[in-house]
Amino acid sequence: MNILLFIMLTGFPLFTINYYFSITLAKYWFYSVVALAIFFMGVYGTICKSVDANHHIVKPVFKIGLHAMSKLDIFVLLYVIATTISFLLSDWKLPSFTGSCGSYTGLLFIFITAGMYYGITRHAKLTNWIKYCFPILLMITGLMAMLQVCGFNVLHFSDGIIDSQRQIFISTLGNINVFGMFVCIYMPICIYMFCKSHEKYSVLYGVGTFFGFIGLLASNSDGCYLGIGACMIAMLILVLSDAKAIFKYGISIALFVVSLLLWNLIKGLFKEKMWSQNATNTFFMSFNVILILSVVAIVIIVFSVFLQKQSKMPPKILKSFVIVAVGVFLISIVSLCVWATWIEPTKELNNFLQYFRLDNSWGSNRGYAWHWAILMFINGSLKMKLFGSGPDTAYLMYLSNYKNEMEVNLPYYFKSPHNEYLNYLVTVGLVGLFAYMAIVISAVWKSFSRRKEDEFFGAIALGILIYSIASFVNISQIITMPYIFILISLAGIKSAKIK
Repeated sequence: MNILLFIMLTGFPLFTINYYFSITLAKYWFYSVVALAIFFMGVYGTICKSVDANHHIVKPVFKIGLHAMSKLDIFVLLYVIATTISFLLSDWKLPSFTGSCGSYTGLLFIFITAGMYYGITRHAKLTNWIKYCFPILLMITGLMAMLQVCGFNVLHFSDGIIDSQRQIFISTLGNINVFGMFVCIYMPICIYMFCKSHEKYSVLYGVGTFFGFIGLLASNSDGCYLGIGACMIAMLILVLSDAKAIFKYGISIALFVVSLLLWNLIKGLFKEKMWSQNATNTFFMSFNVILILSVVAIVIIVFSVFLQKQSKMPPKILKSFVIVAVGVFLISIVSLCVWATWIEPTKELNNFLQYFRLDNSWGSNRGYAWHWAILMFINGSLKMKLFGSGPDTAYLMYLSNYKNEMEVNLPYYFKSPHNEYLNYLVTVGLVGLFAYMAIVISAVWKSFSRRKEDEFFGAIALGILIYSIASFVNISQIITMPYIFILISLAGIKSAKIK
């Protein structure tokens, strides 16, 4: 089981057949084969456990089996039931089953994923090799991405890609936004283990964290900045009860500074070949921002050293202050969005404030997709509101309702709302969205509550949380969606330690 899980965590991000061509289908088949193998291995393991000393299979007792199910197990079962009903009520039976008109995340994907969840939760263990997958994969994919940004055609991945699209595809994940989402999944695990684990192997997670920052810069994705920014804020709150963890957090900020300095060096060395940088990258690469981050890192490190020398715990009021400050910051963001979008919708805004105007052109035209998805839900029937149009049928919904508008206003057709929660709302309805949210919340809560059992559970919880935050601007697709369910499965492992 652990060999299969290792293959999933390492092979799935790297696997391609024809480079970037048909990468979605290639990833889908790899995931399906390995996930099914995990399921069947889990069934085999369960049968073996049910054989008594006389080589007879003990019949399972339904009540005992139901009692043994955790809340997370129940929510996963409810999600499967809700999506199955959504499929049965859908007007597009075949596409909603296979996901062939979307990104191959239809009902078949959900069944396969539920089977994988069963196998992992019942029989997998949190071995060190499973834990080391995350920093090692960040190193490999981050290094490849950095070389590509410098203009190198690594392993000939860019062969056949026209010049105008070369800066859209990166590493072994494909689209730059998809790669950014991958970074948002693997990096939180690395930075958590780097800050909270004080064993020797924490250095490996420190290197993984550095390459996570490299991946952030290489992705050129604002969505990735959203996820990693949320990760840094969450980690700050988590480390404020441990002086050693505060020191590691200061080091992690210093690693970000080093990655920015390296990126400026690369820009100077490969200025003719280096990919164009977006406004966010340019902002963080500026001298003033690097100076401020350097000062912040030094202050945090000095503060933690002082606490350790005095053998003192960080003052409790500090964590409360940070939490309040984060709350004020979030309220300010919401207030700016309300002001720029509804109170002063015609006022000219500079480049920074434009991020807060949620009009149709917001987020590379994501505003259109969000607005239309909300309208499709509001104008839909009761059946549509409760169970949606069927798993992975958002593209068909957009074509049915807004084909003419997309042809007039956009250079492409939307296949997804570019927001996973709106995607669930449209495709599997309120019932499916509720079940999915219950799974995520339950998995995060369960993981954080198991930190004393193994610190890695805290990393899993942070990974799920950051993925969920980044999902507000994420495209629902087969290349990164499986990771959230893999982490959820790891959160639900019945026994974390090898006996």
